[in-house]
Amino acid sequence: MTEPSQAPGGPSGDDRAEPEPTRPVPTAWERIPKTIPHTRARTSTVVLGLVFLGLMWWYLDLYAQFVPEEQRRTGQTPVATTTAPAPTQEEPTYDAPITTTPGPEPSSAVAPSGAAGSPAHRRRRTPAARGSRSHR
Repeated sequence: MTEPSQAPGGPSGDDRAEPEPTRPVPTAWERIPKTIPHTRARTSTVVLGLVFLGLMWWYLDLYAQFVPEEQRRTGQTPVATTTAPAPTQEEPTYDAPITTTPGPEPSSAVAPSGAAGSPAHRRRRTPAARGSRSHR
């Protein structure tokens, strides 16, 4: 009995063919053409133009919805036709008595240097205290 012959290049020992190298699949960004086919217009320029037109259409649509007709025709804001309610004078409430006595006299004693409101706290730093930079 004879063995069936194998086709040349089949999987027999040393006769294996090297697989073809695969090319990397281009990403979606790489598949976008640099220019619009059959024109000299760059794709990015056309996209920016379409975005501009879309935003202009959207602005005009919103402008028509939110700006009154009179203001669109004349360019001036319409005069308010409603009258303001008459101001009413309310009587003051007398819940707490109003005192007019002066507070305690300031003392001549100096507060500790770390206390808020002490002269050391409010003092401006001199240029020497800020560092060697001068603003002259």
